[in-house]
Amino acid sequence: MFQEENGYQLQGTLSKKTYTSIDEAAKACATNSACKGFTYLSAKKYELNSSSTAKAVKGKIAYIKRGKTTAYKSYYWTANSGVKGQEYLSATAFSSLAAAKQKCLANSKCGGVTENGSKYYLNKYHTIVSNSGTSVHVKGGEQIKQITVSLSYDGYTWKMKSPWQFATKLSKTKYTS
Repeated sequence: MFQEENGYQLQGTLSKKTYTSIDEAAKACATNSACKGFTYLSAKKYELNSSSTAKAVKGKIAYIKRGKTTAYKSYYWTANSGVKGQEYLSATAFSSLAAAKQKCLANSKCGGVTENGSKYYLNKYHTIVSNSGTSVHVKGGEQIKQITVSLSYDGYTWKMKSPWQFATKLSKTKYTS
């Protein structure tokens, strides 16, 4: 997942190679541990960056690499370290991440949960700011609609739940035990 920042450029060019699409740059960055994000420079020109520090530059767009996304109670949550919610809904602290997420799901103004040591606070909306020593679990937008699908072919049955999809087509290879 990448956090988009219009009017900003990330520091530290990772290499001289540029990419022609946002998808190409995002894939290259996601698979490179040294990449901290990428920047849109101009039409069909994106560069990978070695720093998540951004500076204001008109016409540029910074895409900052963020944490792992997981599902909890039918919503996606993305963990981001080194940031916190810009504004808390209240001063109430929760003793577990699960309890804070549950309360966040019940409040339409809650955009996520800030983790500070062993305490968890509800964030107002989705705005986050840099802050060392804390992390944020950002709540995804719409609730995940899950549908179970079964696929049977040649005596084998596969089950999957949406929104996940099969990555490849079935081959004609038969597997036996």
